[in-house]
Amino acid sequence: MHYITEIKDIGKKCRIIIDDDIVVQLYKGEVRKLGIKADSQFSNESYNEMYNILNKRARERSLFLLKDMDKTEKQIRDKLKLGDYPEDIINNAIEFLKKYGYVDDIRYAKLYISSKQNSKSIKQIELELYKKGVNKENVSKVLLEMDLSNEEALNKLIEKIIKKYDLNDKTQYNKMCRYLLGKGFSYGEIQEALFKYTNYDTEW
Repeated sequence: MHYITEIKDIGKKCRIIIDDDIVVQLYKGEVRKLGIKADSQFSNESYNEMYNILNKRARERSLFLLKDMDKTEKQIRDKLKLGDYPEDIINNAIEFLKKYGYVDDIRYAKLYISSKQNSKSIKQIELELYKKGVNKENVSKVLLEMDLSNEEALNKLIEKIIKKYDLNDKTQYNKMCRYLLGKGFSYGEIQEALFKYTNYDTEW
């Protein structure tokens, strides 16, 4: 047996706490059907029925999240956590997605890099993938396979901002270098790319 610790109305759904530490969300009709009431016992049979409802819903929710674009495993987990799905149900949903190839962090990394490689530095893309939950091992593996260069992205960024700086002025030159360094490009790459915009040796 389980115990219903608390039920809170949150609109179309109720947020339910079971055994003081299990938190779930159910539609009000489901709450009535399962006979869930605050400060009362909750049978194992009803608990299993609730589990099956949430297990199915977590899969459906995951597929919906992937409808328009790929997402990383972490992004799916974070979305399901916001819906108060228990950890084991989230794990089941992720395993389902992986089994059928709906979630693949390596594929996601390849697609993301391909879409950003001409507009952002490799370092910037790398950090963004970490934030999205792709682990360092997978990021390194993909970057090694793709054999990328910063040249095109750096030149595009320079062309976009060049009018803001007088590169024949040491202060302005250094200011632009700091900006580009902050975007993940190396000092050597920056110096080489900026050379054609200066009238003299910039090694002040």
